[in-house]
Amino acid sequence: MTILYISDIHKIEILKTISIETVFYCNRKCGWCPNKDRQLDRNNVMTEECFERILSEIKEVGFTGEIHPYFRNEPGCDPEIGRKIRRIREVLPDNVVSVNTNGDYGVDVFHEAGAHYVHKNAYDDPNFKQSAHYKVFSNRAGKVSEKPEIKRVQCSLPLLKIMICYNGDIPLCCNDWDCEVKLGNIMERKLIDIWNCDIYRKYRYHHARGADYGKHFALCYKCNQI
Repeated sequence: MTILYISDIHKIEILKTISIETVFYCNRKCGWCPNKDRQLDRNNVMTEECFERILSEIKEVGFTGEIHPYFRNEPGCDPEIGRKIRRIREVLPDNVVSVNTNGDYGVDVFHEAGAHYVHKNAYDDPNFKQSAHYKVFSNRAGKVSEKPEIKRVQCSLPLLKIMICYNGDIPLCCNDWDCEVKLGNIMERKLIDIWNCDIYRKYRYHHARGADYGKHFALCYKCNQI
């Protein structure tokens, strides 16, 4: 567990991962995922302009953590994912690229593109719900009920991770599936300005103080991780 101190929470250097959702589509309907009840469109693809803007912004702020080329999606559903990973490696050669995939489209495309880590999820394993992987899942802030209870002393998700949706929107965290707390849009504001905006600072401050303070927010109140 990473415990963060109030004095550090507004420094962008604390960021550990940035997720880029190149397409908002998944070929599966897993019971523990909000996508199971949705009709997603394969055409929900991030524009090239948005993708390049994100890479430029990441480079500008000097981010040194991991890049995850996925968010609410299966990265293999993007037919251009190999090219995009290679582009990430080209623009951000010092950043680690890590991929989580269901493996339905294979894993070679990720390896061949230069991803440092490729994690194939064992969703087909009949014992998956007894695995450590399943036990760290959440209820996606109330979007699904099939979740174990994992409590945190302090929720660091809004402090350590930035998620960027296919349309450029930046939600509060990976559990903000519908972008209920929209912090900004990468096509409208610079990444550093979004990080420093009042609403983002407010959420970081209260979550750094502890789970009891984070529960005051409507979205976070529905989350079973605090």
